[in-house]
Amino acid sequence: MAKYNKGDSVTFVETNESGVIVEVYAPYKGKQQYAVRWINSGDISDILESRLEPERKLENAFDMLQAGIYSAFVDFARLNTQYKIENTSINTISSLKASRTIFKPYQYKPLLKFLNSDSRRILIADEVGLGKTIEAGHIMLELKARNELGSAIIVCPSSLQDKWKDELETRFDLRFKKYEHKLDFIADIESHRPIYGILTYEKIRTSSHNDLGEILEEKQVFIDLVVCDEAHRMRNSGTDTFDGAKKFLTAARSAIFMSATPIMLHEGNLFTLLNLLDPYQFKSEEVFRNLMNANKPFVAAISELNAKLPFKDIAQRLMDAELRYEYKYSGDDKYKWTAISVKEDYKSNPLFNKIIADLNQLEETDHNRVKIQYDISSISILNNIFSRTTKRDVTTDWSQAIRMPNTITIKLTEFERNLYDDYLENKCAEEGVTIYDANPLFLSSLKKTLASSVIANTTEWENKTDLPYDSKFEALKEIIDDVLKKQGKKLIVFATTIRTLKYLQYRLMLEGVESLMIYGGIKERQQIVCRFQMNKDFNILLSSEVGGEGLDMQFCDTIVNYDLPWNPMVVEQRIGRIDRFGQTSEYVYIYNILVKGTLQEKIYGRLLNRIGIFRECIGDIEVILDRFLEKENIKGVDFVSYLEREVDNPNLTEDEVNRKLDSIRKAIEQVKFDVDQLTKGLSDSLTNDMYFKEEINKINNHNRYITETELINYVNSIIANKLKTVRLKKIDKFVYNIALQKGDAKALTNFLITNKPNKTDINYSEFLNYIRDEYIIPITFNQEYAYENKGIQYVNSYHPLTMAITEYYKKEKKASGNTFRMVLRKADVDNRLKTGVYIMGVYLLDIQREVFHSVKHTQLLIPIVFDCQNEDFVDDEELNEKIFSASQVFSEIEDEIGPLDVSFPLQMAFSEKISEVQDRYKEDYNIRSESNKIVLRQRIVSQYEKRIQSHYDRIDEYQYSYDPNKLKLIPALKGKVKKWEEELQTELMELDRSKIAVNPNKLVSLSVITIK
Repeated sequence: MAKYNKGDSVTFVETNESGVIVEVYAPYKGKQQYAVRWINSGDISDILESRLEPERKLENAFDMLQAGIYSAFVDFARLNTQYKIENTSINTISSLKASRTIFKPYQYKPLLKFLNSDSRRILIADEVGLGKTIEAGHIMLELKARNELGSAIIVCPSSLQDKWKDELETRFDLRFKKYEHKLDFIADIESHRPIYGILTYEKIRTSSHNDLGEILEEKQVFIDLVVCDEAHRMRNSGTDTFDGAKKFLTAARSAIFMSATPIMLHEGNLFTLLNLLDPYQFKSEEVFRNLMNANKPFVAAISELNAKLPFKDIAQRLMDAELRYEYKYSGDDKYKWTAISVKEDYKSNPLFNKIIADLNQLEETDHNRVKIQYDISSISILNNIFSRTTKRDVTTDWSQAIRMPNTITIKLTEFERNLYDDYLENKCAEEGVTIYDANPLFLSSLKKTLASSVIANTTEWENKTDLPYDSKFEALKEIIDDVLKKQGKKLIVFATTIRTLKYLQYRLMLEGVESLMIYGGIKERQQIVCRFQMNKDFNILLSSEVGGEGLDMQFCDTIVNYDLPWNPMVVEQRIGRIDRFGQTSEYVYIYNILVKGTLQEKIYGRLLNRIGIFRECIGDIEVILDRFLEKENIKGVDFVSYLEREVDNPNLTEDEVNRKLDSIRKAIEQVKFDVDQLTKGLSDSLTNDMYFKEEINKINNHNRYITETELINYVNSIIANKLKTVRLKKIDKFVYNIALQKGDAKALTNFLITNKPNKTDINYSEFLNYIRDEYIIPITFNQEYAYENKGIQYVNSYHPLTMAITEYYKKEKKASGNTFRMVLRKADVDNRLKTGVYIMGVYLLDIQREVFHSVKHTQLLIPIVFDCQNEDFVDDEELNEKIFSASQVFSEIEDEIGPLDVSFPLQMAFSEKISEVQDRYKEDYNIRSESNKIVLRQRIVSQYEKRIQSHYDRIDEYQYSYDPNKLKLIPALKGKVKKWEEELQTELMELDRSKIAVNPNKLVSLSVITIK
């Protein structure tokens, strides 16, 4: 007899999906079957009675767990992955290992600071060569994951536009448009289409015609993210560049500044940048200076914690440290200072008091050191807006290759010398002048051309096989013979002129040597570099400065400077193509070919070589040269033009040229020393980021990102549930093939079209076109393999296939619950964990903060684990994290499924526990918020009180002076006092507006875990 009647509500035991019996079939061979209409989809299926049970009116996950109703094990991995993709919390980073880059933990530090920042603004001040572009790319990817990158503008020097465009596309699959003309940008603004563009500083400057900043204001256009590379170009307020940038930043919801040297002449440069970046927190240079001074003892304390000094000693030194605050008492520019101990100044600060209590009471463990470092870093409002990493900080990450310079000086033959002299004379004669009265710049240009190659630039060599002897080319042949034939390596040859490059390629061809060439006019530069890297037939790449700009060629360890630029910055850029991230060679080899007796030889010997550029990276050389010109009071010319003017003069004797070059070299060395000292002071005053390094490692180790394994399982889940004719086949360690059956070749295409999300970019349509006529699609889920193999499809959390799978599950609204049962091996979690049954609840906390007239949300995924043997919670947060992490990677199906035999009131216990955790987080955020408010309040009040008091003193003085002229000034002084008192009240009211609230928590999943 049938157990159910038509109209009965039932549940499918395998998926917990609810349905209604619409037909009862006659029994067949002793088995009863029904037609069931499913509630969510409306579909009708024929189901055996044994796979159905009466619908249970279960209120929540705890009822389901105690009734023994669990969702399918495969849904656990899918739910977790889908949740990570859709709901990025602050302690889960979607962009981690999601780009075609080598994973470097420190490159995520700016991202964490950015996410922790209330203003979503940050200044990245890493040393040259550590990957600031990549760090900005990680922030962009994370914003994209959070649906906060509807538009973005990158502002950079014109020489870096192509680099930005190529880097974002090849590494992050982000497509940006390089705006050549203002009118193109204006047209895109007026069309209301999303803007992802790259502009130069020249284009954003204020101007009387087509002022782009004003157009943004007029059209009320907001940009989700503005990135300013080489931000030190905006260091002087009041300039057209500064004023133009200010308009763009007013329209920006978030912003990134990037500069290896944000301080060029004095700390005021840094204040100008921070004031431009975040005018709410950095309104006054006086307040900024005092924040810097107050920060020093805290940065020192973090360093001492890192050095593992005793807690109590650190506490005492921190309390006793003297703070010196500077104030302007009157209208002049002179500062006066007062001194106070940290203990006295911070006595009412709750976070400071907590730090001192922890240092005096907590056990000296690594966990507690990191915890206290976090508290100390949080006490400074400078910490989350400023990020700096030096090569010394990341020795294990940074290429420590030793530069090995090798200089070859050749002597021109008599034939070549005659060609050289005749060329100069003839060119001068064409201008109606001699060598001695020719325009210096004109003459210098000719000499540089000849220094590149006499034969290439003075003879007709095209299509000829009988070419004259070339001293420089013969030197190059010797280098090629050594590097290619004897060592079996590749090399890059740099030359200034395109004619020289073409000549070298032609002449090498005559020698039977294949080469590739890139210069500014070639658009497929990245493809040519890939060909050079991968193809064994091409071992020589010929490149101009513009051709190689922004391209990474660290797979090669040898360059040849066929000619040598006068500008140290260009020389450093050439070397930097190979001496950078990913360089695995112990040495990088730099060959310089010089012509004896030329000015180029002198510039090399007395300037470039002596400042050390061929032996080590000497820092942000552009900044050093700019500052050198500023100190020398040289305006309106660049360094090369200055050098030409000073030393390339036929009327100067050799001794005079040498003395001038020595003088310039000494001045540059002094500037470099000054910049290094300023930078050291900057690091001592602003930040020590040990906590963030630990936090990034924790996110990585605890799988707080979408892992390779999760993505593989995610793709397999859609194949099992929907794309049943598609196969995912593993080909080798990192490569898979998506295999389509010829009878259903459009299965994947149709799936992508049907499940296309509302917001997609060009990558989605390009992937559709790529797979349209393919039966085998090679893919990888591995970040490093994708980095090494740019041509393969890299399936990450942003890939079109991942997006379509997520959209499918969202639309399907599969009726799987959020209770699961699984097994974990003790060895995969932590040996401290005892075997037995545990229950893990994963909660989402949403902390809401009102800051500077806007509401900020911080979401946190919190695992809470209950030990069923001891009927108590696991209080070790680290152990909770490890269990949650292992469940996403190592969990197995639990064979024993049934009701959980627990008499303990689980729901109430978990509710109380998460409320306790929630209160703890709220209290922690309140302490940090209150601490920041107190610090800012003290600085602001002190600043205004000192100013106001100085004016009251002057008023008293003037009143008793009986001097009519001074008496006349009293009303103006009183007016200024009133204005300052009003400003003070306004700023304090703004400060007091910030509030903290915690929204109701959400239970994401509830799992029974058996530890074996």
